[in-house]
This record gives sequence, C-alpha cells and structure tokens, in this order.
Amino acid sequence: MKKSIVLLPLLMLVLAACGPTTTDTSPVDTGTDTGTATDTSTATDTSTATDTSTATDTSTSTAPLPDEKAIGDIIAEGTLNKVYKTTGTVTNLNGGQAFIQDDDGDAIVAYVGSDAAAPLVVGNVIEVTGTYKLYNLAPELDSATLTLVSATDPTPIVPVEISTDVALTAATGTDYTVSGKFVRLNGVTTAAASTDNKKSTLTLGTVSIVAYFGYSAGHAALSENRDQIAAAINALAASGDTFDIMGVLYSANSEGVWNLGLPTVNYIIAEEPEPQLVNPIVLTGAKLGLTATYADVASVAVDNVDMGVYQCGDYGDGIQMRYKNAKQSSFFNIEAAPYPIVSIVILHTAAKYPTYAPTLLDFYAGTSSQQAATTGAEQPVTEVGVFSYEVTFEASENITFFKIEKPALDYSAYLTSVTITMEVPTE
Repeated sequence: MKKSIVLLPLLMLVLAACGPTTTDTSPVDTGTDTGTATDTSTATDTSTATDTSTATDTSTSTAPLPDEKAIGDIIAEGTLNKVYKTTGTVTNLNGGQAFIQDDDGDAIVAYVGSDAAAPLVVGNVIEVTGTYKLYNLAPELDSATLTLVSATDPTPIVPVEISTDVALTAATGTDYTVSGKFVRLNGVTTAAASTDNKKSTLTLGTVSIVAYFGYSAGHAALSENRDQIAAAINALAASGDTFDIMGVLYSANSEGVWNLGLPTVNYIIAEEPEPQLVNPIVLTGAKLGLTATYADVASVAVDNVDMGVYQCGDYGDGIQMRYKNAKQSSFFNIEAAPYPIVSIVILHTAAKYPTYAPTLLDFYAGTSSQQAATTGAEQPVTEVGVFSYEVTFEASENITFFKIEKPALDYSAYLTSVTITMEVPTE
C-alpha cells in the first residue's frame, strides 16, 4: 500500500508536466493564424473612397476658363500668363505663327504650331485661345489652339497706308503693342531677294526695312509663297521700279528691330506696264493660233489687241476660211482698237490666187463689236497690188471694230496676212 501511494503522485507530476503542450496546441495558435480580421479587414486600406474619389482631380470646373475679349482689350489688360480667347482675320503667316487683326484695327500674333497653321491662308477668320506673353517685346498668345470661323472675312481688313519715310519711322517706334498691324507701303524700291528666298530690303525715302517672306504651307500649295515672292522681288529689283507692298509690321527681335511680314506674292502691287502700241497690227495664221483643223479660238492677243476666230484653220497655205455645214468662217477683234482704224489690207496666198478671188470675203466695220451682229455696213474692196486688196476708212468715222467673214459660197479663201493700220495722233 505504501508503494502505490508513492507512485500516484509521481504520475500526477508527469501528467502535469505534459499539460502545457495541450495549451500550446489549443485554438490560441490557430486564432492568430486564421483570425485575420485585423489583417484582412482592409476597410481602411481598401476603402478607396478617398483615393478613387477623383471628383476633385478630374473635375475641370476649377480650371480657369479663358477670358474672351477683343484683341485691343487683351492688350490693354496685358496680364502675363493669363489665358485669353479672341477672334480675328489672318493677315500674315510664318511657320506656326498666325497674325490676326480685328475690325477695330487691333492685332496680335498667336503661336498655334505649324500643323495647325498649315491649312490657313490670309483672309481666314479664326478664333484662338492661348496664354498671354511678350515675345520679341510684342504681345503674343502662346501655345494657342484655333478654330476656323470662316474661310473669308465679309469685311476684309483694310491696310493702313504708309507713303513716307516719316510715317514708316513713326509706325516702327517703341510702342510694341501695335506690332502685327496690317499696312501698305506705297512707292518702295527693293534690293534682290536673299539666296534662300526668305527676305529682301525695302526702301521708302530714306528709311529701309526688311521684308520677310513668311513660310505658309497654305500659300505654298497655291504657288504664291516664298519662291514666287522672291521671283517678283528680283524682277522689281532688276527694273528699279517703285511699287506698293502689303504686309504686317512686327517687332522681329528683342532689340526693337521691325520687319514687314508677307506670306503671299499677292501682297506685292506693281503697276502693270502700259501695253506697247503696235501699229499696224498684222494677223497671220500663227498669230491667231490656227492649226490644220477648222476650229474656234475664243480669244487670242495679237499685237496687244484681243482677237476672236470662228471656224478657221491653217493647213500651210495661210488663214483658210470656208463655208460648210452652214458655218461661215470669220475672225474679228474682241477688244476695240486703241485708235481709229483707217485701213485693212488683205494679202491672198499666191499659190491659191486668182482661183480664190477676194470677192469671196465680206468686210464689216463699226464703232461696236461686230462679233455677233454685223451692225456695220459691208465695205467695198479695192485692189492695191498683186494678190492684195484694201478696205479704207476715214479717221473721223472712229472705226474701232471689224469682222472678215466667208460668205455662203463653195470656194475657200486663203490669206497670207491681214494688216490693220490705225491713225495714231502725233505728240
């Protein structure tokens, strides 16, 4: 009995020593592993209401809207880095720059980029939105976007005319707010264009200014940009003639230098030379543009007078006229002779004469066009030489139009030439 009592306490001690293992493997351990309420409860982390609520970020309601003003009001306010919107007519283009002016006479340049400017031509009306800055001392709307309002301006911009060196000096002073205004310089001369066809030097009186040929893809497509401007300028430089030229006066750098900008040869206004008087006027098959087929020639300039032809040809024997299929060959002047006609001489082709006599032609003359209706009387013909016949008039009759027509006869007529003589007053 004593022995059994001793063993029982020992057994209890052993069991007590094993007891803590049961506590370690209890749900306390698994509670930490599986109880992820704290770890997986991402309500604070995954609740992206604060993060994904982008109403503040994406809402443009807080972005400043462009201040829409007339060009003059923008320049008067002149708040740097402020976004403005305005509308004007394109007066000059150069790469990505579009110079615009409104009906109030105020102008500004907008930098829209070369791609946006590519389809533009002068006269387009555009709306631009950009950031106000000063570029080369002058106002500019930078990084501007544009919208084409109209292809043409119903009230085109009229240039300010500058005809003296004093006026040009005044227009290119230190007031850079007027940079970009559309002007017309009257009575200038020019040096030859630069070898790169980009500029030339104009002179008005004692003052010189550089004309810069702005690059414009729109005007280049119309064959009226730099190459054409340079060609016109070089011709005027060679002749030494004075001429007028339009463009925009703009501040070209930060040192107060002004240029005249133009993107189209159409801004050059040169007087057309007076047509040289040719007397007498001599008509031939070649001058009338005739070929080896009977045809009409609507208008052809012969010795500076416009002529018309109906159903005539030239097969190598001169002006050939016939009556066929109810069509009567004729030729006539569309434009009045500059002075009274006093003589018309017809020289028949020798190889075809006398088979085809001069009586095969009818002659009409008058003070108005004989093209459609022969209002003038048929004229008598006088033989004046071998194969040659003449119709004469008094200068006092003031005959300035004529028509020679093939009547309704079977034979053709062949003319080497027709000579029209005018009475030109002596100086």
